[in-house]
Amino acid sequence: MDTGTRIVRYSDANVQMRARLGPSLERVFFLSSATKIFRDEGQRMLHYDRWLGRYLSMWPGDCFMRVDAAGEMAAYLVGCPDSAAAAALFSNIGYYPRLWRQFADYPAHFHVNTAPEHRGHGHGAALVEAYAAHCRAAAIPGMHVVTAAASPAAAFFAKCGLRRVTVVEWQGRQLEMLGRKF
Repeated sequence: MDTGTRIVRYSDANVQMRARLGPSLERVFFLSSATKIFRDEGQRMLHYDRWLGRYLSMWPGDCFMRVDAAGEMAAYLVGCPDSAAAAALFSNIGYYPRLWRQFADYPAHFHVNTAPEHRGHGHGAALVEAYAAHCRAAAIPGMHVVTAAASPAAAFFAKCGLRRVTVVEWQGRQLEMLGRKF
């Protein structure tokens, strides 16, 4: 693991740091996104808002960045502490209602992405552990993530101690909800 980095909570970052790291967040988001082609800039920004922007604005205390010694972002994690309470915000995600029954045990959910040049150094795992500690401290009973079943991401989350909770079919793909209780 790279020891020349630190974890910064987005809500603790000052205005200058947020402004400096904003382009890095966007860069890592789009490099990591499975969707690469957009009809126009409006569609591109809706995608950004759905999977990153709303987290930064609504739950900045649940968003963490791994920053290197030069102050550059290596990875980020954005989370929502209460998936059931936020259901209306995610009504445009077709599989979301199918997971509703699991939210009592795994209320928090998150997304984590690492810059390609920083992958394989433990940054993502460190952020998952930071978010787990944050959830435990807030008395949140569990957290979850949703990813394609049998994907490299699913294997990564299993290494981070998340276990299969359920599998749902969505748009011809099997999606796996992986969770960890505290």
